[in-house]
Amino acid sequence: MSRVHRSPQKTARSPHSQTTGTRLARRPSEDPSKTPDPTPPPPRAAKKQQQDPQEAFTAFYLRQVTSELAEDLDKIRSAADFNDRSLPLLVEALKQGVKTFGVEERLRIGRAAAGGM
Repeated sequence: MSRVHRSPQKTARSPHSQTTGTRLARRPSEDPSKTPDPTPPPPRAAKKQQQDPQEAFTAFYLRQVTSELAEDLDKIRSAADFNDRSLPLLVEALKQGVKTFGVEERLRIGRAAAGGM
């Protein structure tokens, strides 16, 4: 015997109707297209230009290291002895790698990472 699967019918709702579930209820007087937009954040490039090249290099270095060591870092974080005090220690240990680069190299890379400062 073959079974026929019927999907439930969807009912159309007015965008102004009050609903339950994950949709938010909206009052009829609210028109989202007419609400003023908040001031947009400054462009990302402008924010980078204000960053110190040394800080930009450190941030760049930490992104690269955590990306390369992602699997190992996940293993460390899931270890039984990893706790709230371990994370700052791990971050400081990773930051020590910054010192393996010379000052001129850090500044050059930091300027590039900060947007050509």
